[in-house]
Amino acid sequence: ATGWAAVLGVIYCAAIALSGVFISDPAPFAAASPQAQAFAIGVFLSAYASFFAFYAYFAIGDWTRCARSALTARYGPLALAKRSSVARQLFVAFAGLSIAPAALIFAEIKLLPPVRAAQEVALYDAILVDLIAVAIAAAISFVFIRRTIAGPVSTLTGAVERIAAGDLSQNAPVEDDTEIGRLTARFNAMLTDLRDRERVRQAFGRYVSPPVAAAILERGDPEDARLPGELRLATVMFTDIEGFTGLSERITPGQLIEILNGYFAVVAEPITRNGGLIANYIGDAVMAVFNTPREDPEHAQKAAQAALEIQDRLRSATFAGGYRLPTRIGVHTGPVIAGSVGGGDRLGYSVFGDAVNVAARLEAMNKPLGTDILLSEATASLLAHDPRFDVKALGPQEVRGRGSTISVFALAPRGGAEIVTLDRGLRSV
Repeated sequence: ATGWAAVLGVIYCAAIALSGVFISDPAPFAAASPQAQAFAIGVFLSAYASFFAFYAYFAIGDWTRCARSALTARYGPLALAKRSSVARQLFVAFAGLSIAPAALIFAEIKLLPPVRAAQEVALYDAILVDLIAVAIAAAISFVFIRRTIAGPVSTLTGAVERIAAGDLSQNAPVEDDTEIGRLTARFNAMLTDLRDRERVRQAFGRYVSPPVAAAILERGDPEDARLPGELRLATVMFTDIEGFTGLSERITPGQLIEILNGYFAVVAEPITRNGGLIANYIGDAVMAVFNTPREDPEHAQKAAQAALEIQDRLRSATFAGGYRLPTRIGVHTGPVIAGSVGGGDRLGYSVFGDAVNVAARLEAMNKPLGTDILLSEATASLLAHDPRFDVKALGPQEVRGRGSTISVFALAPRGGAEIVTLDRGLRSV
């Protein structure tokens, strides 16, 4: 761009000189001394050449940048353009907007008074004309300076804002080898790394629940991604497929996995949508917990709603081979210890305590009682005044492995839906 600007400046000065703009009347100019004439011509050439070369330098740089952007968009990345450093561009801008105008006014005062006198032009008027010319040149130059220097910065800023908004899809164009170009290249390398991390995060999210990941970021140990143990009142849910052991003996392993994946997708969606966390998949059973790791004052209501939605979905859902999978659900509210457990580089988030055992026992009690969803008294008491749920007391029941009985309750949606399932048993349709 520097060479092209110099050539255009020379052509421009020659055209101005031949047009008679500077010396419209040769007679007054000829009356000046040869030294004054030489000074006048020198100043003329210097002023016009420097100003034109100044904004031509930036105009050509901007044109080159725009052309490269268009070609890159059409044909892919091109070799980086060799362009002056940003420091040199800023120096050219400084020289054109400060040094050159000062030199022109100095020449008017010290070198050109004889010429201006011969032209019958007052010094004040000559300086005013010079300042107007400088202002026009500066305004023209500012447009191209902004596009040449600030344009790539604006492009990079836009790319940063897209990342802040969560859009990692587009690299910023690298147009030259200036400091901004090298910064943009490093930005793109960082963006590629962020995309790789996002892919890993999404894959990781299939194994670690998003609420757990968010809790680790908020209050976990940043060194080993552990959540410390805490005592929390929570609602625990257990689900289990009726007769699944017999089914697994009759079908192929591939079909078994396909059925389980479809089943877990149906069960997991209501749980997560209602704020629950799937703590474990245990064979064909699901253990979910509400109110941890994040607090939810309506954890019992959310667990009951999720249980009803699961049963509603399973009544009409069929899986690979046309199988229906009737499911029993137990829900209990009580204190649990929640936190990260594991050793070495294998960690998991889970909950422990008697509340977990009670929920599992409630799930198993559905079979002799002929129900789909059983609640403990602790959970039922939290639903007592909620118009969405119909809770029916089934009285004290013996619990396997415990020396005392517990009061159990069957759950159905409000509105007369059947609590007891009449058509039970795993079958193919």
